[in-house]
Amino acid sequence: MPTRPTACLDLGFLLFDGCMPAGLFAVADMARAANLRAGRELFRVTWASLDGKPVGLDGGVQIGPACALSDAPCRVWLIPGVWAVSETHLSQAVSALAPVVKALRALPPSTSLWSYCTGVALLAAAGRLDGRAATATWWLRGALAGRHARVRWRFDESMVE
Repeated sequence: MPTRPTACLDLGFLLFDGCMPAGLFAVADMARAANLRAGRELFRVTWASLDGKPVGLDGGVQIGPACALSDAPCRVWLIPGVWAVSETHLSQAVSALAPVVKALRALPPSTSLWSYCTGVALLAAAGRLDGRAATATWWLRGALAGRHARVRWRFDESMVE
């Protein structure tokens, strides 16, 4: 019996000032490769910022998103990390990104949020990991486990769904 094609998955990539978009670019490349391999659109990528305006990255580079977070039709969002060299630096970065944390908190509970590296700290700060299993980069164990005790941290695992 032939299988029915699955619907296209709308992936949102959230950009914000100072984010590390390399992981987003890698996932965008993999989504494009999967689409090409399948011969149809399995994944649709939407680049967004909080307000739809370009965001600044290190070195003066800017990325122009397609739309604002609130205008994107995505049920799945990939949240990048930020450059941080210490737990203190990460705490300062998360505080400075309070509008991003607030926007993540306001997304519907049915919205899937995926992240990696220091981006996990933004999801934890938004309360989106409370009561859930999660992992993060090993050096964040002290900063995240104490500050976000309602998360079931599994720092020894490389991926948690």
